[in-house]
Amino acid sequence: MIHTTLPDLPPLPETNANVEFRRRFYARWGKENAVICGQSTCAEYATMTQTLSIKMAWRGRERYRLKHREISVDDENYLILNEGSSYGSVLKAPRPAWTFAVFMRPGMHREVRAARRLALEPALEQSMRHVPGGEFSEHPRRRARRRAQRGVARRAAAAPARRDVRGRGGRCAGRRSLGARQAIRRTSAGSVATEPVRNNRGRRAMSDGRVSG
Repeated sequence: MIHTTLPDLPPLPETNANVEFRRRFYARWGKENAVICGQSTCAEYATMTQTLSIKMAWRGRERYRLKHREISVDDENYLILNEGSSYGSVLKAPRPAWTFAVFMRPGMHREVRAARRLALEPALEQSMRHVPGGEFSEHPRRRARRRAQRGVARRAAAAPARRDVRGRGGRCAGRRSLGARQAIRRTSAGSVATEPVRNNRGRRAMSDGRVSG
């Protein structure tokens, strides 16, 4: 189930316009994988027991009201809440903010955890629906956005250097210059060349330093 707008759910009142949507929504909710993604300046959801989920937000802050504390997510962090956790949420922002959440079907994380310990064939044959354990620590986790930005910057900085190498004559120019350097190193060191090495003029550099046609 995928929703690209925020669903109309309690504490908003039930109306003739949303009653059918809510009936169909709750018939599937908590039984299958689901993705909720949308933007708003104000959104609130009542406390409900949920499956394992991953929470994120952009351009604003969303607060999750757990039993004994509140945890916020924003551009800098995300949150994992375990299966069986009961909580509500509030999103308030001066401009439209994005909220994104992925909900796993019941027991899915335990099945994956158990299957990782098995070879392929036993994992396909066995049922993993009643494997215990596999909970996460419920705290804000730092997002890797800055690390990804550094990677993009490094690739962008390396791009001009790659273009220079392939500039005149394309890749072949770079390869010919490499062959010439190898020939010079071998002859200057006085090493015995078991195979001739092509230089950048297409001639062969011999082990004694002479160049033959």
